[in-house]
Amino acid sequence: MKEDREFVTSLARGLSVIHAFDRDNAELTLTEIANRTRLSPATARRFLRTLQRLGYVGANGRVFYLHPKVVSLGSAFLASARVEEIIQPILREIVEQAGTSASLGVYDGDNILIIANFSLKRMVQLTAGAGTRYPIYISSMGRVILADMPDQQLDKYLKQIKFKPLTRWTITDPAELRRRLLEVRRDGYCVTRDEIEEGLDAVAVPVRIAGGRAIAALNCTAYSRQFDRKKLVKTRLKPLMDAVEKVQEAVRQFPSLAHIFTPPSI
Repeated sequence: MKEDREFVTSLARGLSVIHAFDRDNAELTLTEIANRTRLSPATARRFLRTLQRLGYVGANGRVFYLHPKVVSLGSAFLASARVEEIIQPILREIVEQAGTSASLGVYDGDNILIIANFSLKRMVQLTAGAGTRYPIYISSMGRVILADMPDQQLDKYLKQIKFKPLTRWTITDPAELRRRLLEVRRDGYCVTRDEIEEGLDAVAVPVRIAGGRAIAALNCTAYSRQFDRKKLVKTRLKPLMDAVEKVQEAVRQFPSLAHIFTPPSI
C-alpha cells in the first residue's frame, strides 16, 4: 500500500484511545487501554496524559475515564450536519406512524454507526442513541447497506467476518447471511427479529443520494411480538420510504447534509 505522507499516525493513535472506552468499558486501566488499542503502555500513557491535559480524559487512581468534553467532538458534527434541525423531525414522523424508535445509521467499516435516533420510550437496547455502533451484519440497517455492496466487496466481507451472536437467534453462518442479503437486495428492505435483543424487531430501508450506492439506512424498531413479518412490513415500509424521500429532499435543499452520505475517502 502506498504511504500517505499526510497521514498523522499520532493523531490516529490518540483517537484510538478515546474509542477504547464504551458502554461496557467506562473505566479502563493503562494496561487495558494498551491492549485494546494495540499500543505500547508507554505510548498509551503519553496519549492519555495529553488527553487529560486537554480535558477529554479523567483519572482516578489507576483507572481512566472519559470526561464530558468528549461530547463536543460529536456535537460539532451534529450541528454542522443540522441533524437535530432536519433529521430528528423525520425520525419523529416515522415513530408517530409506525413504531417506538427510529434511527439513521451510516456505514462505518465493519459497523453500522447510529448518528440520529428518536424514541418514545427509554429502553436500553431500543434507544441506542447517536454514537452507538453495531456489527454491520447483525442490524437491519447494516444489512441493507451490505446488500447494496458490489458482489466482489460483499464476498470479501463474508470471507473475513467474525460472528459474535447477541442472542440465540443471531445469524452466525456466512451462507445463511448471504441468502438473507440476497433477499434484502431483491426486496429493497430488511426485516430482523430477535437478533440484537429477543423480542425486538426492526424494518430498515437504504438511503441513496443522487443515485449513489447506499452507505446509510433508516430503520424503525419496536417490541411488538403481536406482529408477524407481513404486518411488520405493511405497517412500517411506507413510513420509512416516505422518510427516505424527505431525507433526499432535505439534501437537495441543504447540500451540507450530503456529507453524511459521502463515503470516507480513506
